[in-house]
Amino acid sequence: LKGADQYYCGKCKTHVDGTKKQDLWMLPPVLIVHLKRFKYNDYGKIGTKNEAAIEYPVTGWDLKSRVKSKRGVYPRYDLYAVSNHMGGLGSGHYTAHALNRFDDVWYEFNDSSY
Repeated sequence: LKGADQYYCGKCKTHVDGTKKQDLWMLPPVLIVHLKRFKYNDYGKIGTKNEAAIEYPVTGWDLKSRVKSKRGVYPRYDLYAVSNHMGGLGSGHYTAHALNRFDDVWYEFNDSSY
């Protein structure tokens, strides 16, 4: 955390650079992952869109090695929906793909195509 995003230290009574860290202690039965795809500048304004490709397993995503607690249930996750943003920063369009659990077919949801 730098610039306008600096952390306020109550002990020092000033803003300082810092880092964020999140730990997983328990895993939910359904996990929703949201990836930050827009980069902001130091003033909080959108600067660029992150176009980097990502890879992830479609079935059996195992997060057990990421969980801090050594007790509990460790579900494996299967992907069943993806939301996509097409376009740039000023405009764009969202589509989605979802797996129908009854016929095991992926469907596209796009209000711009018929």
